[in-house]
Amino acid sequence: MLYHRSVTKMMLDQGLGFLILGAHKLYGDPLHLNDVQPVFEDGPYWKRGDIFVSLRHPSTIMLIRPSTDKILWWKSGPWVSQHDVDVIDSTRIAVFNNNAFNFGDGEFVDGRSDITFYDFATDTVTSPYAGVLEAQEFRNEAGGLFTLLPDGHLYVDESESGRTMIFTPKGELAVEHINRAKKNGLIYHLGWSRYLTRADGDRLRARWQAATCN
Repeated sequence: MLYHRSVTKMMLDQGLGFLILGAHKLYGDPLHLNDVQPVFEDGPYWKRGDIFVSLRHPSTIMLIRPSTDKILWWKSGPWVSQHDVDVIDSTRIAVFNNNAFNFGDGEFVDGRSDITFYDFATDTVTSPYAGVLEAQEFRNEAGGLFTLLPDGHLYVDESESGRTMIFTPKGELAVEHINRAKKNGLIYHLGWSRYLTRADGDRLRARWQAATCN
């Protein structure tokens, strides 16, 4: 463990307590921090060592500087009940927008889930994959993640449906995999899957094969 920080204390110290305890009954999990994304390179809006955090229940993304315990930036919505925030380039982040609501009788996805991009330089939000994700009836109430690959392909994990997909830079579906068991035909939930290059996979396989287990 490198360090321990209380996001709740940072929020209270900086006047953001209204995101924790609003005008509603006490809830045991008001934040539900579900992703931490470290920043690895300096940019005009962040520095190496900063972290982005995803707070699902207030539908909020924050940029935090652990070295000073300061929240540098935060934004609630347009993502709703989101997971997985990634740094895309020097000015943009992207968010796995579950777009999941709960009106008191259970969660549901309003239309489709999405990958939502936010640009710090222009203060604009875009959804470049909206059309192709809608065509695939992409819906994930909770969980899920995405990875924008170096060659421009997009990897998405629709965990609740046991489905992973890869889209080309032109927005075409290139790969689809359903986590269906051969023995009983059932589809099984995915839990934070990861995209690995063949080189990474080969290296891991060699390490596992060389391991000695009791």
